[in-house]
Amino acid sequence: GTASEQEKALVLYDAAREAGFSENQAIALIGEIFRENSFRNDLLFGTHLDPANAATNAGIISWQGDRRTNLINFMKDPTLNGTGKVLATDDGRIIPGTESLEAQFRFMISEMNTIPSYNETKTRFLGNPNVSLQEAETLLGENYIRWRIYDPKYRSDSLANKNYGISVITNALKNR
Repeated sequence: GTASEQEKALVLYDAAREAGFSENQAIALIGEIFRENSFRNDLLFGTHLDPANAATNAGIISWQGDRRTNLINFMKDPTLNGTGKVLATDDGRIIPGTESLEAQFRFMISEMNTIPSYNETKTRFLGNPNVSLQEAETLLGENYIRWRIYDPKYRSDSLANKNYGISVITNALKNR
């Protein structure tokens, strides 16, 4: 990965660790974030239309629908998001910065812990600091992020992008 990719990967990694994810969990999540948005600032903090369903996606893993609404409400609440600051605007824009990344990772933990349909992720991903990258890929793809992991139209390129993101953070950590 380029120097700027490695820098962004480290910022994301540190935010994930600060929010409470283990090293393996954070590395797996960095791969998924790269798969979603190639670490582009306009997508890490902004919104974009999902080409598959025309829904508006927001944030580091492209939350949409009720999940997007819940994310923005979480980001706007200084107590909930854990920073003491309002990190989103009333029109649903996330305010760029490290604290907003940490808060998005805290929102992930909140979803995993409180939404019953993510129980498998809560138990096998969040509950296992040493989760393997392969198990994380399956859990995050199928149960938590719920991207079209088995759709032949997306699978190959998406997994290649995820694996590239993992290589970027792995190399960045080695070079740190």
